[in-house]
Amino acid sequence: MYNQSQNKRKDTENMSFVAMLHNQNGIVAIADSKSTVHYTNGDREEEVGRKTQKLFCNSQFILLTFGKNQIELSNGNYINLEDIINDNLKEGDNPSEFLNRLLLCIKGLQKNEKPYEFHFLIGYQKNIDNYDRFVSQSIDITTDGMTSSPYQIKTGIFAGGCHSQIVNGLNIGINWTIDELILKARTLMEVSRKLEEAFSLYSAVGNDIHIVSLDSHGKMRRYINEKKIENNINREQENL
Repeated sequence: MYNQSQNKRKDTENMSFVAMLHNQNGIVAIADSKSTVHYTNGDREEEVGRKTQKLFCNSQFILLTFGKNQIELSNGNYINLEDIINDNLKEGDNPSEFLNRLLLCIKGLQKNEKPYEFHFLIGYQKNIDNYDRFVSQSIDITTDGMTSSPYQIKTGIFAGGCHSQIVNGLNIGINWTIDELILKARTLMEVSRKLEEAFSLYSAVGNDIHIVSLDSHGKMRRYINEKKIENNINREQENL
């Protein structure tokens, strides 16, 4: 069951920073957990008491969310996006199965006529030319349906949220190890955080930092605030 909030805010957004990097050795995804409320008068403030989950995984893929993080119901209440994702994410789902289920769920819940859009980054293995390759792509679920970017093969880097443009023009080394990819992801997060603190009246990036890595042997590692939580998860789903 989904918990509904009776908060009557007209606009709720999550101005986060998330990033996904991959090469032939695996995938690394990173996300902060700060939730920011935008009011119609332009004010912004942290949603105190909520550490928003933006990083999800099962045995088949890793998923990041950024942007709007609540679904507005026709009665004016809200449901947190992470609750919808956790309720619909099944261990055996491939990316297509999960995303189609999520699309139908969001469409069914968001019954008012107000336009909506939700943004995701997804990484997984795909058989291409008889080789299992890591790929990543961006996904948007909007009032008009679902759209996706072409997936990036061999190497790729995506970012979303505050200062996501910092990855423009950056390249991923095809031979970088998973640990090197993790280091690069942490650097991107730190740059985004410092830019927010230096140039914004309100810093929208922060709270606990979550990382999940998936290597070519199918092993997953999970970190919170640079502390290793699990090793060799063998692609078992972990709610972060």
